[in-house]
Amino acid sequence: MRAMKKPSRPFQFKQFLVAQDRCAMKVTLDACVFGALVGSLAGAAATERAKNPAREYPIKRLLDIGTGTGLLSLMLAQVFSVASDELLIDAVELDADAAQQARDNAQASAFASQVNVIHSAIEALPVSPCYDLIITNPPFFSDALTGPNQARNYARHNDALSFAQLSSQIRSRLNPQGEAWVLLPVEEMQRFYRHAAEDDLTACAHWQLRSQDHTEPYRSIVCFKHAAEKRNACTADTIKTLVVRTKSGDYTPEFRELLKPFYLRL
Repeated sequence: MRAMKKPSRPFQFKQFLVAQDRCAMKVTLDACVFGALVGSLAGAAATERAKNPAREYPIKRLLDIGTGTGLLSLMLAQVFSVASDELLIDAVELDADAAQQARDNAQASAFASQVNVIHSAIEALPVSPCYDLIITNPPFFSDALTGPNQARNYARHNDALSFAQLSSQIRSRLNPQGEAWVLLPVEEMQRFYRHAAEDDLTACAHWQLRSQDHTEPYRSIVCFKHAAEKRNACTADTIKTLVVRTKSGDYTPEFRELLKPFYLRL
């Protein structure tokens, strides 16, 4: 007789709890690094902009495409709510169960008024208003075998939202001076780069994740802007690396510093 699968346990962060038993894709270390890195880089800039609202471009409206559990929206709400009391995050999710779980997670947090979970395909939403910052950790398996779990297929495979469609959605929804942050496996990011270029989106920052210093990079985190910002375009020489663990298996100091605002035991 097959043993019953235990329900996924909630993930407790310092300022919020992420329940994940109704979501096909769970909280991952990669997503936590992604949210923390975007929060660290864009959040610091947002705080400086808040000090000079007449001169700088404020970040008030955020879009999370494929929010899943709502993790990234909650991480960014924690960071950006400090800089703006007008913050609003639209967290869009195609799967009904995941959307309801993200909504419940948001409502149970201190950021309930700032995170608006929308059960919809991103293509079905009105283009207006545009967003100051877009974040997405999209499904990335292409031309791969799917399984019997349709929700997990949607979460893992890009059949429902191709890279070309995602790039087009980012281009049409991103404010002229806005930023769009994307997390993908290294090889898949190269594919996404081509679609982004066709939509006049330019990479202005590129990070790679390594499990350990001696291992190959396995994830890319890239910030895209409209091509008008080409003066800030990154090159192979400007790609930065974040190593997660030391040779002994402990978290690196860089990882600890980045995740300290979120992880309970850091």
